[in-house]
Amino acid sequence: MARPEILHLIDTASLGGVNPLLESLSAHGSSRFGLHVASLAATGPMAERLAPGTRFVALGARTRRDWARAAWQLGRYLRRERIALVQTHLFASSLVGVAAARLAGIRVVVTTHHSIELLVTPSRVWRHVERANLRHGASFLSAPSERVATRLQEAYDLSPERVTVVPYWFELSRWRAAAARRDAM
Repeated sequence: MARPEILHLIDTASLGGVNPLLESLSAHGSSRFGLHVASLAATGPMAERLAPGTRFVALGARTRRDWARAAWQLGRYLRRERIALVQTHLFASSLVGVAAARLAGIRVVVTTHHSIELLVTPSRVWRHVERANLRHGASFLSAPSERVATRLQEAYDLSPERVTVVPYWFELSRWRAAAARRDAM
């Protein structure tokens, strides 16, 4: 049986946010699944830091007006590459990724909210759009902490069973190497 292909959709390919986690996942590789990373925006420095064998695609969406085109483009990529699971990170990627995955017929879509970023936006319209996306589009929702999970449940009227807490993990070898370099100085 062929190994499943998994795609992570992020907002940008900059160096912060969840991107170090994806770099680490890429570096460890897996014979159990193929890893694809897509950026809603243009390419960036993080794309160059992914391990060989990790596929990267930049959708080039500069503004919200580009989101429909990006969803169509990503949907075609998902079908062509036979992606089995899509995981989105944050608001914009969640909207585009869920739409693209559904267009491509992908059944498993995980959306992860790493913070309460949308809850501080004044736009009620976007909060309603995101609520519908979380309640009806995504197969699974994840949050990195109980606090974020609780805020998502309260803000979008989600049942506690709907949001799973998946804590961040850290690659301690990077910290140890940095500490060793610091101590050597």
